[in-house]
Amino acid sequence: MKVRTIPPTPGAKGWTRDSLLHPLPAGLPDRAPITAAALDMPHIVVRDGNGQEWKLLHWQVDFGAWYAPDAENWLHESQPRVLDALQGSLARHEARPRPGGLTGAAYDAYAKSLRWILERNGWKP
Repeated sequence: MKVRTIPPTPGAKGWTRDSLLHPLPAGLPDRAPITAAALDMPHIVVRDGNGQEWKLLHWQVDFGAWYAPDAENWLHESQPRVLDALQGSLARHEARPRPGGLTGAAYDAYAKSLRWILERNGWKP
């Protein structure tokens, strides 16, 4: 399935995204709901739920994605066909044995990413 991230635009709703290489500022948690206030690439000024503004790098925010299951039209990640496909991907992924070392860390990160997309769209494991 092809995937395309949704680019930021002022007013777009999304979530913060923490990483080891680019940690979020103190006081701003991972996966916090945000709204894009202004773009100054590679930075995005976002507003959190308390109205506080934060200047983040564009890879520290997630505005969702469009998917093309079965080479058809692009569908938003919240669409049932996409969620079904992502659930299937997660099930197949987790059915494989977890490798060791850095490959195992990548295995975990992929599963975590799929679970997050599903959860933010109403999936309950």
